Amino acid sequence: MKENEKSYMRHKEHDQRMYAHDGERMREIDLSLDPSNINSWRHKRILSVINPLIETYPSAKWLTVGDSFFASDARYLCEHGIDVTASNICDAGFEEAKKRGYIKKYSVQNAEALTFSDDEFDFILCKLAYHHFPRPSIAFYEMLRVAKIGVVLIEPNDRYILDTPLQKILNNRLFYWFLSRFLGLHERRFDFEITGSYVFSISCREIEKMALGMQCHMVAFKGVNDYAHPRDRYEPARNNNIKFIRTKLLIGLHDFAASLRIIKYRNLCAVVFKPNPEDAVIAKLRKKGYDVIKFPPNPYLGKVPEDK
Repeated sequence: MKENEKSYMRHKEHDQRMYAHDGERMREIDLSLDPSNINSWRHKRILSVINPLIETYPSAKWLTVGDSFFASDARYLCEHGIDVTASNICDAGFEEAKKRGYIKKYSVQNAEALTFSDDEFDFILCKLAYHHFPRPSIAFYEMLRVAKIGVVLIEPNDRYILDTPLQKILNNRLFYWFLSRFLGLHERRFDFEITGSYVFSISCREIEKMALGMQCHMVAFKGVNDYAHPRDRYEPARNNNIKFIRTKLLIGLHDFAASLRIIKYRNLCAVVFKPNPEDAVIAKLRKKGYDVIKFPPNPYLGKVPEDK
């Protein structure tokens, strides 16, 4: 069996265990789905970066790839009135999400071999799943193939690609020592998960090059930070809760330092547009803090070289 096939099998087994309907596990699932806790607040905060696309393309058809936590990504889109299909490598959790009214449609899909036709969906959303894929680049091209307008990735930002000398000092030593020592967050350059996959992170330049290679027209990037201590996930997201205050404070401090380019954003939202969007879309993205990069046209595309 090939290594990537072993990873697929382990991912399926992991998800099936995760969504097993035993009493103890279901109690934890109910806690994780509670919209009033810190965990739910964090995920909605991260997903809010796609609001400019939701607002400017209200009739768009979406596909979520690698959706988990009872299709939490598709659920967010459904709450905004969007036509969306949730997908993952197995159906664990999807039927329960449909019964609870969180989603309307789902499909079992391998991200690296999607069964959909070209341009079948307007947008593809992949949030915090791309880094789990055994061959993420293949999945990226598959998502581009089935997307008509664009692909949205929200993934860990590669902290080993640094922009300034100060970032090199703080990212590699002080700041991440602090994360590890006091917050229990560990990040390694060469890290593998129990399913066998390398923990993949993305960068602006990497996505830019892959998009250019596929003749896409534009990319847009926005950093988004996130933090919650594992013991605080199910605590109430109330302003009088000290654990919620701590969560917001640490995210705010990271946002401030990242805005000054002292450190890097923990996660990166990358929107890859196949065609050029309208000016109104670009304006809204920039207003929401996105860095928009329009590619120059390929001067040789479609031209046949002259005979010498």
